[in-house]
Amino acid sequence: MHIIIGQQKFAEALQIVQRAVATRTTLPALTGILLHAEGGDLTLRGTDLDLSLECTVEARVEQPGSVVVPARYLVDIVKRISGGDVAVQVSGEGFTTTLFWGRSQVQLHGMNPEQFPEEEVKPSRRAFSLPAKLLKHLIASTSFAVSHDETRPALTGQLLEIAADRVDLVATDGFRLAFRQARLSEGPEEDVAIVIPGRTLNELARLLPDQTEETVQVSIGEGTVACYVGGIVLRSRLIQARYPEYRAVIPSNFQTQVRLDKRALYDACERAWLLSRDKDNAIKLQVRTDSVRVFAHEPDLGSVDEELTAEVDGEELDIAFNAQFLIDALGAVDSDEVLFEATGPGSAARVRSPLHEDYYCIVLPMKVIM
Repeated sequence: MHIIIGQQKFAEALQIVQRAVATRTTLPALTGILLHAEGGDLTLRGTDLDLSLECTVEARVEQPGSVVVPARYLVDIVKRISGGDVAVQVSGEGFTTTLFWGRSQVQLHGMNPEQFPEEEVKPSRRAFSLPAKLLKHLIASTSFAVSHDETRPALTGQLLEIAADRVDLVATDGFRLAFRQARLSEGPEEDVAIVIPGRTLNELARLLPDQTEETVQVSIGEGTVACYVGGIVLRSRLIQARYPEYRAVIPSNFQTQVRLDKRALYDACERAWLLSRDKDNAIKLQVRTDSVRVFAHEPDLGSVDEELTAEVDGEELDIAFNAQFLIDALGAVDSDEVLFEATGPGSAARVRSPLHEDYYCIVLPMKVIM
């Protein structure tokens, strides 16, 4: 194999695919990045068998071929080359890979590409497309509620449901639940309900552009999902565990409804969290007829006590929360005001925009003494 490629283009592609490279494995090839040159393109791929990232870029291919190069060293070397073109040449049965630029060269011991796992592209049962900007927004406003408890595999993923003209994305860790819905101009022919690993969606969000009209093509196979955006392909295994019936835990009515400035409540919760973060993260909200008091107390540090003006409809309420859970929920509300709804100190509360219900977060209260 012999190719010539721009350093910046090469470095950017390597940075993308290295995120899927295995860090703990008994298979040496999985610690490397597959380089495959053919036609006028260089395709790079990294995988840990659960997730794979593939990126195709233009290159001058003098001689086609493939090699697996240790990711850690290849990425660090290429990003430290100061611009210009880089020639990559593979020679010998040992797959020795040499990088040339200017008057410099680096040799790395490559691996046989046949040792690299082949990408099993299973037939797609369902395929659809989503605006990249929309999908990124859906992920950003729900992913914080994904669980990291591997003993409950379903909760380490997010439920993606698509039907007719809408898409729903749900995440829960058992203590809070984040829901975001968006409308589609055109949905898939067949309804979709899959559980995608949280890690997969976070990696996808990194790849998605913020302000373009680009779309993401999504293809669902047997136990797998593939996402195509630009010259990048992300493939992942799906979580086969059954996702909980999340709608059953959403309260149908609330005895207390509070409408107030989102930024004011967010900032007050953050200040209260500063005192409680080293202990139990607990903060308390006291809802009165026209105000909300945000309170935190740590005997060894001091206390925070802030009163915020609010429109209150219903009963007065004293309720405590994990501050970080409440802060995360407020941060995903995309309006100037927030609607806080609750039924009692021991019941789940809902946080959402007062203007619409396309986003909400359900948060369980804490039992604390303050």
